[in-house]
Amino acid sequence: MMATARADNGDIQDTATALKAALPDPRQYIQVAETKHGGEVAGPCPKCGGTDRFFIRQDDSFMCRHCGAKGGDRIDFFQWIEGADFNELVQKYLSGDGHQKPKQEPARAIPANLKATYRYTDESGAELFQVWRYEEPGREKTFRQGTRTPSGEFRFGIKGIRRVLYRLTEVSKAGTIILTEGEKDADRLAEIGLTATTSPMGPVIGKTNMPRLYAVRTSPSSPTMTRPARNIWTQYCRH
Repeated sequence: MMATARADNGDIQDTATALKAALPDPRQYIQVAETKHGGEVAGPCPKCGGTDRFFIRQDDSFMCRHCGAKGGDRIDFFQWIEGADFNELVQKYLSGDGHQKPKQEPARAIPANLKATYRYTDESGAELFQVWRYEEPGREKTFRQGTRTPSGEFRFGIKGIRRVLYRLTEVSKAGTIILTEGEKDADRLAEIGLTATTSPMGPVIGKTNMPRLYAVRTSPSSPTMTRPARNIWTQYCRH
């Protein structure tokens, strides 16, 4: 029995080591505001917001000085941010033999793979740039941002172009908006009469594992606005 227990513990430890190697860098999930001595980074908490109340050390231990979230390693971080237990993380990030799942190549950004175009405009409806979604069998969907020339040619990149929220014309006039993880969801909600938006570079709160929806007031002084929502307003709406 003791030998079996040791073997089981060894298997768990091996799985934990493989899982840590497979998990993404947790620093991708915060907007780094400060890098400190020893590799520690600080920024807004992915869940409760703020400015620099959340930090991740070089060993991936983390803590939020406001909501009290804390953990000792990368596995703890993803259990917290995804609301998942150890076995759920293993199923998501490791293959059946305990090794890291092979990553799929992204879909190629070529006309044949273009599945959707999302227009980003200013408050008046004038187009600023577009986001293109590409899909290809056996590859992960990918997104590119850019503009189109008068002849219709794609020009990738939005450097120097004002970054705005999606469907800004409707958002700027709405009393309540819904923030989603992508343009597709925002369009679906708009089809049923709701004002919805997202950001051009992925989830609206940096790279965090945000809930699917946040219902917030558009006034930054509203007491019902969540801290993450206020951060979004500051970044995208106050121009």
